[in-house]
Amino acid sequence: MPGSNWRPPAMRQTRWSRCAWTPPSRVRATPSRTCSAMLTDRSLRAQITLLASGLILATVIALLAAYWVRTGDYTRQQIEHRMDSAQSVLEQYLLSREKLLVTAARVLTADFGFKQAVATLDTETINSVLLNHGERIDADLMVLTGLDGAILSASAGGHALAAPELAAAIGALPLRPQHSQLLRTEAGFYQVFALPVLAPRPIAYTVIGFRADRSALQELKRLTGMDITLLAPGGDPLATTFEPGVDMRRALAEAGSGEAAGLLGGASYVYRDFTLETLGNVRVLLSASLAEARAGFNRLLASIALIGGGILALSLLFSQVILRGITRPLHHLVGLTRQVAQGDFNLQASTAPAAAEFRELNQAFLRMGGEIERRENEIIYQAEHDLLTGALGRNTLLARLDDALHAGQTLLLLGVNILRFRQLNDAVGPDNADRVLQSLAGRLTHCAETLAGSDARCLVGRVGADHFLVAVPVPAAGSAGQWLHEVYAAINEPYVIGDLRLTLSLCLGYVEEAEAGVPARDLLRQVFIAAGAARNRPQRLRAYQRGEDEAYLRRLFLVERLKRALVRDDGALFLTYQPKLDLARGRIDRVEALVRWVDDEHGFISPDEFVPLAEQSGLIIKLTRWVVRSVLRQLALWNASGLHLGVAINVSAQDICHEQFIDSLLHELRESGVRHEQVTLEITERDLMDNEALAVEQLTALKAAGFRIAVDDYGVGYSSLSKLKQLPVDELKIDKSFILQLPESEQDQNIVSSTIELGHKLGLKVVAEGVETSAGLDLLRAMRCDSVQGYHLARPMSAEDLTQWYASYAQTA
Repeated sequence: MPGSNWRPPAMRQTRWSRCAWTPPSRVRATPSRTCSAMLTDRSLRAQITLLASGLILATVIALLAAYWVRTGDYTRQQIEHRMDSAQSVLEQYLLSREKLLVTAARVLTADFGFKQAVATLDTETINSVLLNHGERIDADLMVLTGLDGAILSASAGGHALAAPELAAAIGALPLRPQHSQLLRTEAGFYQVFALPVLAPRPIAYTVIGFRADRSALQELKRLTGMDITLLAPGGDPLATTFEPGVDMRRALAEAGSGEAAGLLGGASYVYRDFTLETLGNVRVLLSASLAEARAGFNRLLASIALIGGGILALSLLFSQVILRGITRPLHHLVGLTRQVAQGDFNLQASTAPAAAEFRELNQAFLRMGGEIERRENEIIYQAEHDLLTGALGRNTLLARLDDALHAGQTLLLLGVNILRFRQLNDAVGPDNADRVLQSLAGRLTHCAETLAGSDARCLVGRVGADHFLVAVPVPAAGSAGQWLHEVYAAINEPYVIGDLRLTLSLCLGYVEEAEAGVPARDLLRQVFIAAGAARNRPQRLRAYQRGEDEAYLRRLFLVERLKRALVRDDGALFLTYQPKLDLARGRIDRVEALVRWVDDEHGFISPDEFVPLAEQSGLIIKLTRWVVRSVLRQLALWNASGLHLGVAINVSAQDICHEQFIDSLLHELRESGVRHEQVTLEITERDLMDNEALAVEQLTALKAAGFRIAVDDYGVGYSSLSKLKQLPVDELKIDKSFILQLPESEQDQNIVSSTIELGHKLGLKVVAEGVETSAGLDLLRAMRCDSVQGYHLARPMSAEDLTQWYASYAQTA
């Protein structure tokens, strides 16, 4: 009512609307790790616990959200239904009262006695009739007015009404004879119905009404269960069931603002506003309280939260039990993994109870550990042993040899080298050659075990393709030599491979007392130095001699220095030339190019020392190319100066058999402009034995290209007339060993004479080297030797000295 202090509850408009939930503001952050990374960094126990807790919390939250939505919908529907019912009840109630008023008014105005009393202005009768009639229908207001609006009689159910104010209020009512209207007086509000008294024209008006104040609305509240507020068309509150002290104006403002109320909001009421046209367009505001629904909702929320908390606690409890059954087997497997990682394969099965899958996984892991151990043993065996023979590999043998020496053992080391094993492999085939190696390794192992007995300290290893090493404890005094000869005899017995009976060419070297202080690699080198030296002995068994290792190291050093000299080409390597005298014509027509080497540190190195080293190390190819290039360059200079000489160049079988030798030689020849016939290639007959067929083929090609071919050092190799007949050679060069003592040795004279005669019959020129006396020269001239060279004629000299010497010799010849 106006002037009241009523404070509004939360209101909503006619249509129900849900309260939309707005999420909290998002805080932008840049985490150092993603959630997944943070989760995977935790232990399995923590991950499963977090997962279980998260799932349960998500379930509880989802249930709460679903219940909130569904309960909100259901509550809205129920309140809408209640409001529909309340509105219908209210309208029916007011309509029934209106009908009662209409009926009562028509009965009253149709009463003849009442009409007569009104016509005669019988006040006493009028008052009596109005009072009786009002009591009969329980009306709160009975009024009779004149046509001018003056009050003729009035009864307000015990309420005092001033006639002028009542007359003014009734006079303000519009004439609506078919509908009830709302009459506002100082005593309150009335639902009234006005009807004229006809006799037969209107002579007065009767106004009958019921009270429409708080007490009447309270009855309706009991019927509908909602608070009811009547509002004037302008919006002013007329009557309400709310308690006094409520600010109606503020309540009306909030109701008209459209604020949504929900179970999770702060509002306490839901409103519906509608107009009663039958009551003079009076507005009615229905107010439904949310307190009861919210109380039930809160109770259910508490129940769900309590149940969710209980489920969460139980799940955490059971998850810990389950996790214990998971993590214990996993910890056991982790321990097994660490054992395997440390090389400990003594794995034990877990005795703790576990799920069938974990028991199966544990057994599979044990089997895997066994397989890993087996494979590791295989890998170790393959890494430590020679797979063909079963003997120890080189690195393993050296390591164990070092360990044995450091442990204070004194060992006898025996090295075995198979000579010409490549030719054997080509002759009998790889399979048979492999079986030979296996048989040899078996014999060596048997001999070592025979000496050592049950002692496992004996070592047998294959340290190269055709090299074996045996290490055994030093036997008793005087028995080492016997054991070595027994081994020598055992391994030199024929090897029966299928239908083949093979005899190997073996060289044996040994170190008699190997002790700590010398590395195993050095001992291995010493053993095979001795084996290499045994190659030229009748019985190829030889002990290492002190100092041979130093000579070997010197050879290695010289190989490195020679390699550097070839790369630098700084004059350390140079050529000298020794003239050859044509005895028939008495003139110098050819020279032999001889390579010399003066090292910065070691001084002059004999060709007899570094040339074999070059052949053994593979440097002979580069050395020969350097010689050929230098010789052709010098020949070109001599040709340009008018000195036309032929030059003999020593080449090895490695040079001849090299696939690029001929092309390289022809290329250098074209570059220099030297004629082919000026170049003689000298090769020793010993070299031809290594690969005779290929050497003959290459020599034939060289001769066809125009080069002269000579056999050097003839007579000291394994000469045969059949081989000599096959060689495409132009001359024989008799070795100096037959020439140096020629005047004093009748045997040498016979050999040289027959060789010269044989050469001539084969159409070959014969050259004698090593002529150092005039007597030897005279004998060779008498034997019709074609050419000679030696210190008696001239020593090897540089190209410049040769030019001067040749000029002087030509003048005196």
